[in-house]
Amino acid sequence: MQYKIRTLVIESSDLIRMGLHSFFSRHPSINLVATTDCMHDLLFLVKQHQLDVILMDLQSIEDHGMENFSRLHRQSPESKVLILSSNEEQHLPSRMLPPGAAGIISKYSSCQLLLNAVTAIHAGKNWLNRGALPVEQLQPIPVKPAVLSDHYPAPDCFKLSRTESRVASLACKGLSAKEIGRQLSVTEKSVRNQLSSIYKKVGVRKQVQLCIKAPLHNYFQ
Repeated sequence: MQYKIRTLVIESSDLIRMGLHSFFSRHPSINLVATTDCMHDLLFLVKQHQLDVILMDLQSIEDHGMENFSRLHRQSPESKVLILSSNEEQHLPSRMLPPGAAGIISKYSSCQLLLNAVTAIHAGKNWLNRGALPVEQLQPIPVKPAVLSDHYPAPDCFKLSRTESRVASLACKGLSAKEIGRQLSVTEKSVRNQLSSIYKKVGVRKQVQLCIKAPLHNYFQ
């Protein structure tokens, strides 16, 4: 009997979620456990089901924060997460994906390509753009420098302080302000103030944006 990959979808768009449900629920190699648009539902579902693959809308991470994404990874470390991007082309190196994510794919991809991605990450590979690579063969993909807001300085105009670098590094590992404070023996309020300063310098507004952008410019060096 063919093994079915236990899959869950978290997607903010009703139409895309319905389309994925229609496709996966009829495919012989996929066991679609559930679909949802709510991170809290997802955290509940991972406790109830042993999931192989989670397809997650990138917007869900931005809306609910890296802290909840990291919590998901801690609750279900064996589940492989495939990020669904709204961009037609997504050029992010695997080292810049949120901790626990095994790959990223455009929502504009064909159903067959999406199925290939799910199968690949379930088999222990990473999926980048349109193909799979074994983890040991992954190479950084060229990334166009992000466009900074006019309100913030260019990345080569400043350097983070040693303390800011430590805070930013821990934040990019998915730790909350409270967890960072505990590790650095400072108050949560102090960490939040540091993060506000870091966001302003880097030119971002959210923790997940810092995770994506900071490694590009070696802000931790």
